[in-house]
Amino acid sequence: MGIILKEWKATRAVTRRALAFALFILLLAVLVLTYGNYLGGT
Repeated sequence: MGIILKEWKATRAVTRRALAFALFILLLAVLVLTYGNYLGGT
């Protein structure tokens, strides 16, 4: 929500890159866990 409201606009580029990387890792973890549950359910 803070990204949409541009609360991160005044931060340094390094900080925004760290945020993007953390969100990517979170999304990747969700996908891996979902796939693992799919494999375990079959």
